[in-house]
Amino acid sequence: MKLLATLREHDIFPDRKPVADSSYPFQRDAVRMVLMDGDGKVAAIGGNIPNHYGLPGGGVIAPETILDALAREAKQETGCEIENIEELGYVFEYGVGKEGKKHIQEEHLFRAQVKGIKGERRLTKKEKDWKAEVFWLPLEELKVSIEAQAPSFACSVALIALK
Repeated sequence: MKLLATLREHDIFPDRKPVADSSYPFQRDAVRMVLMDGDGKVAAIGGNIPNHYGLPGGGVIAPETILDALAREAKQETGCEIENIEELGYVFEYGVGKEGKKHIQEEHLFRAQVKGIKGERRLTKKEKDWKAEVFWLPLEELKVSIEAQAPSFACSVALIALK
């Protein structure tokens, strides 16, 4: 898989001081997808913040493979099975979480299509608390919406995937 970008805290938030990459001890793999339905609309995950969207995806849970995690996240967040999976590449993120914990995330990006009909979602407690909903939006509308959001790793990764 091809490296598409390396993102650091100061790339997203210019007012933050650069931190040496070697000081980030925690690493996780994650997946994110541009999931299109038969009408050419893209799955967008929104929640507590109106008109604030991201792409479906999440962390890889051991002993899952990257593709297992991709299928699980698609079903969990959108209720859909997926097919015609295409690797886009990956983004390396050096971030600091809400608790101040430094982490490295290798975010694997894919494009896929909905297989069959859209089914029932299987949200986690965290996603339910966030009031996660799936919206099916035209590609350009989703891009414009994400570009208008406050800077974040999620927005930056989504825009890379949507190119």
